[in-house]
Amino acid sequence: MEYLIIGNGVAGTTAAENIRNNDKEGKITIVTEEDSPFYYRIRLNEYISGELIESALQSKKNQWYEDMGITLRLKTRVTGGDASSRIIMTEEGKKLFYDRLLLAAGSSSFIPPIKGSNKKGVFAIRNLQDARAIIAWAKDVREVVIIGGGLLGLEAGNAFRKLNMSV
Repeated sequence: MEYLIIGNGVAGTTAAENIRNNDKEGKITIVTEEDSPFYYRIRLNEYISGELIESALQSKKNQWYEDMGITLRLKTRVTGGDASSRIIMTEEGKKLFYDRLLLAAGSSSFIPPIKGSNKKGVFAIRNLQDARAIIAWAKDVREVVIIGGGLLGLEAGNAFRKLNMSV
């Protein structure tokens, strides 16, 4: 049996672990656009504030995937597929075959269509790449505006406050 999981967040990684616990012989492949194994998204604000180094975000190291017999394909974007042939196509033109497919790619951030929202320096925090971009941009910034007062917005504000920024 060949299992293909698109997405290496908590859902995809947990699914792979449970599949392996129930099928010791099946081939499991996880595909993700990201360049890092599974990490704690909820701690991205601690990374932005400098409280955590990037490697401390990782929950599953490369060795875990090897020990579990799971193939992890980083930096791999899925562009299409054919369910009748059980094939997924990648941006590089590679075909990935499967017997069972799980789409666990998660969501994407919504930036409201507010005038100026497409300018440099406007970010959403969804993944490690977003956090890296924010850190790089914030080096020369002393004031930030956060739109969104939910948990992530409040935590982002706290991260910037810890960097002595005006929020």
